[in-house]
Amino acid sequence: MDTHLAKIQTARAIAPGIYDFTLSAPQLAKEARPGQFVHIRLPGHTLRRPISICSASAAEGTVRLVFAVRGEGTRALAAMGREETLDLLGPLGNSFDPESILSKCGSCRPEAGSACGDGAVCDPELARNKFASVHPEAGSACGDGDVCAPEKSRSADGRVMLVGGGIGVPPMLFLAQALHGDCIAVLGFRSAESAILAEEFRALGCDTRIATEDGSLGEKGFVTDCFPQSGISAIAACGPVPMLRAVASYAKARAIPCAVSLEARMACGVGACLGCACSLLREDGTAYYGHVCKDGPVFDAARVAWEGAQA
Repeated sequence: MDTHLAKIQTARAIAPGIYDFTLSAPQLAKEARPGQFVHIRLPGHTLRRPISICSASAAEGTVRLVFAVRGEGTRALAAMGREETLDLLGPLGNSFDPESILSKCGSCRPEAGSACGDGAVCDPELARNKFASVHPEAGSACGDGDVCAPEKSRSADGRVMLVGGGIGVPPMLFLAQALHGDCIAVLGFRSAESAILAEEFRALGCDTRIATEDGSLGEKGFVTDCFPQSGISAIAACGPVPMLRAVASYAKARAIPCAVSLEARMACGVGACLGCACSLLREDGTAYYGHVCKDGPVFDAARVAWEGAQA
């Protein structure tokens, strides 16, 4: 986790209230993993704003952010343009681990109790997330520095399914790239007007399915209306809590490993302020509070106390 000064290379609106920025940030691009986020300092605003990483190219030294305007901070960010500089803290949080997704591994990487990349020690209660790579070590990239992953995301039991809802879609694109597109991508939006990135999933080769609440694009209804009844070996999802709760229920009923990336309002971004506390479950079923920013944002869906999750 470092501070980066990143110059905006491109900035454009891709849907009403949704913006797509490409930043020049070579070191951040090398370190970023699917599911992680950056914390952005904006002039005139005390608190940084957390934005998920949509993709990163170590070869090009670029990081892509796709975000929605939800308040004064993101409105100020959307007003910025090419050649302006952003102060970023990151990459923050843990990440989806493509290798664990494919192998359906039930433990975090690195092993609980071992030293993490930043020298901290992994807490087995906080860090044992299926599919989550906790504090991934810098330099664990392959080839040109992009995320390592096996060539196929198809296991003997079925396919990997990625689920994104609204502004939870961008981090799923990063994961789809790491999986080389051999997956089912189910994307949910309020309407065709708010749909984003679907063609990029298709370009990767993903079996892309869309649901909109008003039926103006794809299936009318919710993402769960697009789910297959069988043939899924693993699930990764990001989006609003009601959607994630439904995804977790689908996975639990079929005993499918499922990882979810939780969204939360944040202040410090490093676990010091308790602003993004979330209710989690230990292996014995007892509840405790963790932090979305530090212990997540990626969690094993079975370890989230959904009845206490904030929508």
